[in-house]
Amino acid sequence: GRVITAELAILSAELQPGENGVWLNSRGGKRGVVDLVLSKKDGYITKRVPLPDFVSEKLRQMYAKAEVKKRCPDLVLWSLKTRKIRLVEVKCPLWDRPSREQTRFLMAAELSGISAKVVEWKPGGNVGCG
Repeated sequence: GRVITAELAILSAELQPGENGVWLNSRGGKRGVVDLVLSKKDGYITKRVPLPDFVSEKLRQMYAKAEVKKRCPDLVLWSLKTRKIRLVEVKCPLWDRPSREQTRFLMAAELSGISAKVVEWKPGGNVGCG
């Protein structure tokens, strides 16, 4: 009964015990969305939190290594205890596919030892991993 984006629904489903994560909808690499909050004045607004420095730095390194200008991924998940990072790109196969830059970024992450994947969703709540 609550309004939520596919990215935030998948973020919630992907989080493992001891992990934090965000949706990088602004593509800035320093802050990410963790929730949508209803504002009487503005409708739904995003609740943002800062990323830990080690996450921001690793994203910066990956953007440079993959030589991409468009930001990727949609979701970044991390453990403060282990400092491990996981990346998830969210796509609806009915109208969206990973771009060449996104594919290059995710492949560069995998080659650097960072778990990266694409999760597909369809209207109606079906989610699958790719």
